[in-house]
Amino acid sequence: MERSWRLIEIMAELGISPDRMTLNYLLTAYCFKGDLTAASGVVKRIEEEGLGVDSRAYDVPVLDAFKFVMICGGKEEGLDSENFRIWGSKLIEFERFKEAKLVLEEM
Repeated sequence: MERSWRLIEIMAELGISPDRMTLNYLLTAYCFKGDLTAASGVVKRIEEEGLGVDSRAYDVPVLDAFKFVMICGGKEEGLDSENFRIWGSKLIEFERFKEAKLVLEEM
């Protein structure tokens, strides 16, 4: 990841700014590594640079969090129901109906 950021620094020295797609790739990489602190820093940078955060910026973190809920589920029925309710509601709010259906089926 350090090499990626160094490349972005070199690009900046040449007057080339990273676009949203470039930063989304970094965001995805941090999420796959499980480094959510760094991932949130990338989202913050996207917002600060006025690139506008789109749904792709949230896809990987949302799916990772869903996997976490699935892995940790089954220990407390009330908590499971609440987690699934929240996930389902948010996915519907973001018009992610296919994913929401999966969540609702797990309930």
